[in-house]
Amino acid sequence: MIHTEINEDDEPTIKRLKARLRKKFNPDKEGDVDSAVRLANYLVAVGRMDEAAQILEGLLRFSYRELPEKVQHVWPANAQGLVLLSYIDEFENDRERKSVPIRGVLNNDYNLSEHETHFQKLLYDYRNNEWIMKIYGEESCKFRCEMLSQECLTFLYWRQTWGEILFLEAQRFEDEQEKIDGIIKVVYEKLKDEIVKCK
Repeated sequence: MIHTEINEDDEPTIKRLKARLRKKFNPDKEGDVDSAVRLANYLVAVGRMDEAAQILEGLLRFSYRELPEKVQHVWPANAQGLVLLSYIDEFENDRERKSVPIRGVLNNDYNLSEHETHFQKLLYDYRNNEWIMKIYGEESCKFRCEMLSQECLTFLYWRQTWGEILFLEAQRFEDEQEKIDGIIKVVYEKLKDEIVKCK
């Protein structure tokens, strides 16, 4: 179970996901952590930053070293939650919370395959985003929300790790920040629309 209340004015998509996670949640299962991060991201999309932060604070491990070896498979979902929490911190900067260790996310980078550079992965994510934006409308409402949420998290990774990546690969990046921010804005708007209209 995660610590979140089901509210009367919750959108149906959010209410269903809360009910499922309140009934059954295991922080050592990647699928459960992934669902909890998705719930927090849905709350961000509809402007409920505080509630999203409270969910994330209650379940995330703040470094890879905090994970016992047998549950290190949850790191990708956990690290996406850290990226989301760092984004929330920009809007809730008066909160008393230890800063999210973004360098730690890059040190154990869930986003890159073994022989892939950040530049190659960013180009792939751009192409994949163009494809997702064309086809997501053909899916069920539930899956549309899931697809858009993942796109938000994909580009939040780039936004929140940008300073560290520039330090590591400055010669490969020039004017991408504005493009990344634009994608995030558009996708969050679409995600909010889907959450509001889904029954």
